[in-house]
Amino acid sequence: MKQKLFYASLIANVVLALVLFIAYYVLKNSNQTEILTANKQHHERRKELFEILPKQHREIVMMGDGLIEEANWAELMQNPKIRNRGIRGDMTADLIKRVRDIAEPQPQQIYLYVGGEDIANGRTQIEILQDYEKILTEIKLYAPGTAVWVQSILPINFGKGERLRDNTTIQALNQKLEALCARVGGKYLDLYKHFLLDNQLNHNYTNDGVHLNAKGYKLWAKLLAERLPANAVLKS
Repeated sequence: MKQKLFYASLIANVVLALVLFIAYYVLKNSNQTEILTANKQHHERRKELFEILPKQHREIVMMGDGLIEEANWAELMQNPKIRNRGIRGDMTADLIKRVRDIAEPQPQQIYLYVGGEDIANGRTQIEILQDYEKILTEIKLYAPGTAVWVQSILPINFGKGERLRDNTTIQALNQKLEALCARVGGKYLDLYKHFLLDNQLNHNYTNDGVHLNAKGYKLWAKLLAERLPANAVLKS
C-alpha cells in the first residue's frame, strides 16, 4: 500500500512539474512575442515619422538604437541642426535599411551608435562588422561629403543586473570597429574609456547597467561638443 502511494505521489509530482514547465514555456514565449511585436511597431512608427519630417542640407544626424533615441540631442547640445534618428531596439541590419534616407539629404555629420543590441541578440562580431561596413559604404555612396563618426559601444555594469552582453566582447568589437574606420575612411570616437570605472560602466552614469542617466548623457554631450561644428555650444 505504501509503495502504491509512493508511486502515485511521484507520478503526481512529475505531472505537476511538467504542467508548470509547459505553462512557464508558453508564458515566456508569449511575452517574448509581445515584446518583439511592440518593438516592431515602435520601429515602424519612428521610421514613418522620419520619412515625413523635413530634411535640410548640412544637418547633424544622430543615428542608432535606443541610447540615441532617449536623448534630446538638439537641446542637450544647444544646436538646432541636430536631428535624432535613433530607434529603440535597432540593430546594424536595421540601420542598413534606412541609411539611404538619412544620407541623401547630404548631412554635415553623421554620428553612428549601434551594435549593443546585436551583441545582446547573439549576433557574431563578423556579422556586425559586415553590417557596419555596408552602412559606411552606403553613406559614402549617397553622401560623399559627409563626415561619419562611429562611436564605440559603451560598457555595461554587470553589478546592476545586465546579463545579455559583457565588456570583454564589447571591447573586442570596439577595437575591430576602430580598425574598420581606419580601413574604410570613417572617424572613430572612443566613448568606452570615458564611461569606464573598475572595468564596468561607471555606476554614476546608469541605473540599470545599460542605459544612461542624465549625468551619462551630459558626459556624452561633452565628448561630442569637441567634434561638432563651431556653432554647437554646450552650456555648463
